[in-house]
Amino acid sequence: MGITGLVLAIQTSVAGAFASSGPAIALKFAPFNAGARAKLAEQIGGSEQGQKVANELASDAIRRDPLQPVALRILAQGLDSQTPASQERAAALMSEAQRLSRRDTLTQLWFIQRNGARGKGAAMMQHFDIALRASISARPNLFPFLVTASTDPTVRVVLIRTLSARPGWEKAFATYAVREGRDLGLAAELAPRLLDARQPDDRVLYQDLLNRLVQAGRYDVAWNVYQATGAMPKDSRAPLRGGNFEGPDAFPPFDWWFSEEPDLFASREHASGGGLLLRVAASDDQSGEAARQLVRLAPGIYQLSARMGDLPNDPAEWPTLRIRCAPDDQLRLVSIRPSGAGTAARQVNGRFEVPDKCHFQWLTIDLAGDGPPQEIAAWVDDIAIVRTH
Repeated sequence: MGITGLVLAIQTSVAGAFASSGPAIALKFAPFNAGARAKLAEQIGGSEQGQKVANELASDAIRRDPLQPVALRILAQGLDSQTPASQERAAALMSEAQRLSRRDTLTQLWFIQRNGARGKGAAMMQHFDIALRASISARPNLFPFLVTASTDPTVRVVLIRTLSARPGWEKAFATYAVREGRDLGLAAELAPRLLDARQPDDRVLYQDLLNRLVQAGRYDVAWNVYQATGAMPKDSRAPLRGGNFEGPDAFPPFDWWFSEEPDLFASREHASGGGLLLRVAASDDQSGEAARQLVRLAPGIYQLSARMGDLPNDPAEWPTLRIRCAPDDQLRLVSIRPSGAGTAARQVNGRFEVPDKCHFQWLTIDLAGDGPPQEIAAWVDDIAIVRTH
C-alpha cells in the first residue's frame, strides 16, 4: 500500500468512526463523506438559517450517495410545516428514508407523530413497534411516549395486542411500566399477560407493582394483580392468609410482611408441639409494626382471635393485634392484647364491625420495647378472622 492508499485508508476509517458521533471531525479527514455530511446536517438543523444549511448539506450528501436515509429525513423535516404539497413531498421522502433503513429512530418518530395527529392509532403503533425492534438504545426514550400514547383507547388495544404477540421488547416495556411508568392501570393490565409469577425475575416485578399500587391507595387494582399471581386461589374466601404462619409469604402485603430491623423484628420459629409460630421482639425504645397484612373484609361483624405466649412481665411489651381501615389510619376497628404475663399460651379475642366504606383493612402486630432484648421473645400464632351474625 502506497502513501496515497494509506492516507485514504486513514481518512475512511476516521470518517467511519466519527460519522455519527462527530461528523465535523469526520469531514476534516474526508470532506466528501456522504454519511458525515448527512449527520452534520442533522446536528445543524434547528433555526431557520440552520435548517437552510442543513438542507444544503443533506442535498449534497444525497448527490454523493443517494442511499442516505438521514439526509432524506432532514430534507423532509424542512418541508413538513409548509404547504399541503410540501407535506406530501415530505411524506414521500420519509417513506423513502424508511425503505432504506428502519433503524433511524427519528424517522419512525416522524411517522408516529404524523399518524397520531391524524388519529390513526394502529398505524402509529406500527411505527413504535418498528423503532423498538430496531434500536434497544432508543427504548428508554420511546417508552414514556408510548405510555402517553396508550391513554388513547385505540392505541391501548393495539399496544396490548402487539405486546401479546411477543415482539421482542415486551419484557423491557413491562419492566418500565411496572417500575417507572405513570400509568399504573396499564402496568396492572400488562402484568398478567407478560409476567410469569413462577419466574424469579417476574416475581420481583409483580412485587414492585403491588408495592406501587398499595402506596398509591389503589387497593382494588392491587388485589386483582395479587390474584393474577396465582399465590391465592381465585375462589378462596379466606379473609386472612397464613394465620398459622405455616405457608409461604409470596406477595406482601396481601401475604405477611415482617420487620427485619435489629431492634424490631418478627421471624418464624418451630413450636415445641409441632408447626410454626411467630416470634416478635422489640428493644431499646423501638416500637412499631412487627408484622402486617392487607386484608379484604366485606361490611359486617367479625371476631378477631389469636394465641400468644412467653409474655414478659411489663404489659407495655406485650404484642397487640390491631385492625384499621386502609388507608384511613384514624379509623381503627379493633385492638386486642393478652390479659396477663407468663410463658403459657393465652387466647385473645375481640369483636369488631367493618363499616360500608372500609373496603380494605390493615391487620398489624404492634410491639414496643423499653430496655435490652428479652431473653425469650413473645410469640403469636393461630390468628383468625371469622364473620359472625
